[in-house]
Amino acid sequence: MLIASPATRLTASIQLSSLRPWRALFDLALLLTVWLCGHAPCTAQGPATGEVVVTATRMGSALLVEARALVIAPNAVIWETLTDYNGFANFIPGMLYSRLMERRGNLARVEQRGESRVAFVNFPIQVMVVANEHPPHRIELKLESGNLRQLEGAYQITPQPGENLDRHVLVWKGIIEPEGFLPPLLGELVLRSNLEDQFRGMVSEIARRAAAATLPGSKAQAAP
Repeated sequence: MLIASPATRLTASIQLSSLRPWRALFDLALLLTVWLCGHAPCTAQGPATGEVVVTATRMGSALLVEARALVIAPNAVIWETLTDYNGFANFIPGMLYSRLMERRGNLARVEQRGESRVAFVNFPIQVMVVANEHPPHRIELKLESGNLRQLEGAYQITPQPGENLDRHVLVWKGIIEPEGFLPPLLGELVLRSNLEDQFRGMVSEIARRAAAATLPGSKAQAAP
């Protein structure tokens, strides 16, 4: 996942001749709110398997976001996917480039580029982040440089009780603050939608790898 790929620069041009610009933005934001709440959970309820639940709270010019999902996969597969920095662009929506630039012990410096598009709005991003890995359950992320004012958060893998040892809740929680102005409603919806898409891409890739690991002939099935 874009370790966090939020929005920073508004390069949109909205032309609705019958409405004033800010009324047009408000109406578009309202439509997006209805669309998002109709296609994804908008409250912090316990997720079903594979279901992504996202909550977002505005804090001044920043946004506090939490995304969670119940995944059925070995911890090793989840960890492998979360740390596949060079592969993020292959399965995370909006991620155009992701490269591990340096590793020192548990610290990984990762450069990422991407963009988020919702309706007429385009938010490009370019960041360098530092991942502090605490295997096998936690990865803390912090912005080093880029076109964000603030980016800090963490992935947490929590095993669930029961006989199935592959049941885990995966959570991303962090704070994101763009450099520029974050439009009311619309800006929050764009960031929330972008984070949800990326988290969903990560969860889907974890499920794909877990399924592949159970196929005959896979490494997970190979005899010791």
